[in-house]
Amino acid sequence: MDFGSCGTSILPAYKPAPPTNLPLDAVNKEIITQDSDQEAWWEKTGPLLAKVLASARYSPAQQIKYLTFYRNTFIPRLGPYPHRFRCAISLGGLPLEFSVNYQQHGSPHPVARIGFEPLSPLSGTERDPYNRLTMQEFVGELERLQIPGFDTRLLERFWALHALTPDEQDSLKGAAPEYSDRRSQGMFGFDVRDDAISVKGYTLPMPKCQVTGQSVASLHRESIRQLGSMLDYYSAAFPLMDAYMEETGGYERSAFFSWDCTAPAQSRLKFYGYEIEVTWAKMEELWTLGGRVQSPTRARGLEYLQELWEVMELPSGPRPVTEDFNAGATPRRTPIVYNHEIRAGDPVPITKLYLPVHGENDGRVVRAVARFLQRIGLEEYGAGLEQTVEDFYPERDLGKTSCLTSWISFAYSEKTGTHDPIAADKPLISSPLLQEQVKAENLLHRARQLYKIAELGQEEYNHPTRVIGSKGHLGTLDYIYSTLTDLGDYYTVSNQSFPAVTGNVFESRLVLGHTVPESATAMGLTPPTKHKEPVYGQLVAVANHGCEASDYPSDLAGAVALISRGTCPFGTKSDLAGRAGAVAAVVYNNEQGDLSGTLGTPTPDHVSTFGISDTDAAPFLEKLHRGEKVDAIAYIDAIVETIHTTNIIAQTTGGDPDNCVMLGGHSDSVGEGPGINDDGSGSLTLLELATLLTQYSVNNCVRFAWWAAEEEGLLGSDYYVSVLTPAENQKIRLFMDYDMLASPNFAYQVYNATNAVNPVGSEELRDLYTEFYDDHGLNYTFIPFDGRSDYDAFIRHGIPGGGIATGAEGVKTVEEQAMFGGVTGEWYDPCYHQLCDTVANLNLTAWEWNTKLVAHSIATYAKSFDGFPERTEETSVSSMEEPKYHGPSLRQ
Repeated sequence: MDFGSCGTSILPAYKPAPPTNLPLDAVNKEIITQDSDQEAWWEKTGPLLAKVLASARYSPAQQIKYLTFYRNTFIPRLGPYPHRFRCAISLGGLPLEFSVNYQQHGSPHPVARIGFEPLSPLSGTERDPYNRLTMQEFVGELERLQIPGFDTRLLERFWALHALTPDEQDSLKGAAPEYSDRRSQGMFGFDVRDDAISVKGYTLPMPKCQVTGQSVASLHRESIRQLGSMLDYYSAAFPLMDAYMEETGGYERSAFFSWDCTAPAQSRLKFYGYEIEVTWAKMEELWTLGGRVQSPTRARGLEYLQELWEVMELPSGPRPVTEDFNAGATPRRTPIVYNHEIRAGDPVPITKLYLPVHGENDGRVVRAVARFLQRIGLEEYGAGLEQTVEDFYPERDLGKTSCLTSWISFAYSEKTGTHDPIAADKPLISSPLLQEQVKAENLLHRARQLYKIAELGQEEYNHPTRVIGSKGHLGTLDYIYSTLTDLGDYYTVSNQSFPAVTGNVFESRLVLGHTVPESATAMGLTPPTKHKEPVYGQLVAVANHGCEASDYPSDLAGAVALISRGTCPFGTKSDLAGRAGAVAAVVYNNEQGDLSGTLGTPTPDHVSTFGISDTDAAPFLEKLHRGEKVDAIAYIDAIVETIHTTNIIAQTTGGDPDNCVMLGGHSDSVGEGPGINDDGSGSLTLLELATLLTQYSVNNCVRFAWWAAEEEGLLGSDYYVSVLTPAENQKIRLFMDYDMLASPNFAYQVYNATNAVNPVGSEELRDLYTEFYDDHGLNYTFIPFDGRSDYDAFIRHGIPGGGIATGAEGVKTVEEQAMFGGVTGEWYDPCYHQLCDTVANLNLTAWEWNTKLVAHSIATYAKSFDGFPERTEETSVSSMEEPKYHGPSLRQ
């Protein structure tokens, strides 16, 4: 069986080999072996690898180094020659594949790759039918080689999850897996670089799934779940890929799974699959994950991919090719192969596609790839490609063969060059100039894009949404992240993953006596009633405000607790009620109106908890006061779970990093709607201004933040501030919060942040906002600085803060109607936290003015902090009142 003959999946290198065999000759002189199989493998493969290394411009010393490594490490593990065990690494079942990776950036020359499945005389026999023993022995050999950076922790984890156990192996004895005549369970990939070798591990899960009955989808999900501490690295991208694979049946055609054999935190995960139908529409679908990934970077990559597709002139539809080297082999179809790569910190997968060219005329393939390489700036490689392949296979006529190459792979990501922190050709930031560039039509365009992204949540939620964990939110993260990274090196962009508690109430009902209180609402993050069924008990009043264990009577076990709002958080009341044995709790308002709140961080003792109005509670309090009994029935079907989501932070590379102006908005919506005003308006304002700011230099660094899980209780901003070191905290001179800037029935609202009860500097920021409105003849009102948005964590940790808004569920007064227009008696945002919070819910006039004000705030402090109070080592916040809100919901 001759390497280089029809059927190989070896991808030739694309640079003519220099006319010398000195490195190969040097290695040949050192070879002493009496093993005829090893001699045959070396004779057939050693010269080909020598050509690969030479064509990829490795130095003679490096060629000798890696030929020796190959000879000593791989050749003894190729088993009998010719091979009997059919491997999955190549079309012909060979245990080897050579390829060369060309990049526009990165390595100073192409990188040679060796795909390899270790074999032995036992492989495929009764003693080792699925090559398990041979694989394990080879891992031990790699450990003994002490390759720098080589780490087996992930390899051991995935091998345990994906490979057949001895008992499972016995159950398949005598029968190959249904999916193929191959029995491979794993393999390796080696990238040999100038100064290092990197190793990738692969597993093929189909044999495991066949014997266990577990689906490939559930096996992959279980693998991710068991990553444990690594989960936060992959949580954002994996659900996006998982949803696409599930929707399209991709798991049914899943081929294998890979990871880097390096420290787990630095590793990448790759999910490989194939598609039989070879069409441009299928290529485009795979590239964008069915339209889920839409970004400028992905769009540019798609343009390159289409160009490669067109120059290759591949026929559409299924394509029969030869399965093996043997002339009588059964024809099969060569598929499109793809992988979705998940990298630490990236919110979306990176896709690589392998265009199937096995069966196409090799001469035409070579010339097409050459043209493509020349078009993308790799002229020196493209120009010599045809000669390279002829040098590789001198006995072949490229005009007549159609089997020298199996796939041409393609991937694309942005690569920026070195940066100058303050570009000399950029003017210093100017507030008038930056404001002048703010246009309502540009904001509206972004809003329409965001609504399309929210529609990705349609399938799961039956309506558009960007709630955390949804496809809509994952798409939002990708849109923000890719927009920022496409701005080049102006920003350092990072993702900050964190655990977020989220909940959903599917159904609830409260009956007191014979009455169903109209105001009864299940609290946010409430657990369900026991077994998600109705619970029954006597209604028992709790003393005082229910903030101490002594307030709860001894006869509360099995009863429903009736508790007054006040003094302490709702979560504390629910926890104490649960500890006292209550089966549910009802918190009534001690002020006029309905009561809707959240329990906050779950505890083991939280019980199902409702909020009701003071009016609905009054008759029952009276009955209990008279000693009468009141029966109660409570029912809640709900879920509370912890997921991982991501903040996105972008900081200018220019400007003083020890004096940063920071601003933020939140990237998520509630589950009930798309959130185009709340807080699409704020987050898009930040994105538009981050884009415009790149035209200027700054004196002080500017740090933008897009918080996740704001709607779950400010979780993203809480986490960000909680992990700041004291030194990093001091670098933030102030934080500005921009949440809901385009309410349709708007009022220009300024948080009434004073230095008397907030970190010093908050009042100066407030005055900047009011002076802007005054200067432009615009009215404004003050609103409480009460913890309802993401500024809360900052001011609680001593960082001056403030912000503006246009109103949520508050009601516009007669006076405000005179000041701002609109409708008296209606909410500022009639679609607040509702399905109708769409593009039609935006007041573009208010949005444009407020975006100009945000631009003014950025420009003012990015230019100078003159007159703004200095941060001190310790800023006391002890005088601050405990806020009633923590995010959009009451907490006490």
